[in-house]
Amino acid sequence: VALLAPHASLLHGEKGLKTLKTHVKEALRSDEERVEAEDRAGPIPADWPFFALTRGQTAVVVGGDPRPRAVQRIQRAFGFESVTWDPIDPRRVAALAERIRSGSDRAGFVILLRRFIGHDTQEALMPACSEAGVPIVVVDTGYGVTQIKLAVERYLAGKVDA
Repeated sequence: VALLAPHASLLHGEKGLKTLKTHVKEALRSDEERVEAEDRAGPIPADWPFFALTRGQTAVVVGGDPRPRAVQRIQRAFGFESVTWDPIDPRRVAALAERIRSGSDRAGFVILLRRFIGHDTQEALMPACSEAGVPIVVVDTGYGVTQIKLAVERYLAGKVDA
């Protein structure tokens, strides 16, 4: 179930597999509850130096299934102008990389959820963001505010005066 959870969207619309779908849904629900509790416990300090990179930016979350409540928490916590979280799809990833590279996408910040993406996704987006000067972070586990904060601090440490 843990291995299948990141690919839960593949089960939508499939016939049968009721027990498996139920267990995957329960696992994802418990993930959501854990992330919400974690986000309530660890707010970002008002003087966090990385706000200079997040406030007012349009963020794109890549990986897993969109979580509307998580999108709201992420947008509020980091001061993003907006947060888009689309389901993972190789064509969408390639199109996003090309839009970022060409400058036609308003994405000012990219968040990759390692648990929910393949290596090919990271290989497509990292160079595009680097070429366009768009900050990109890779969140090792989950998708909560605390985990994203840690990823920002890890990947973007040289980009601000801390």
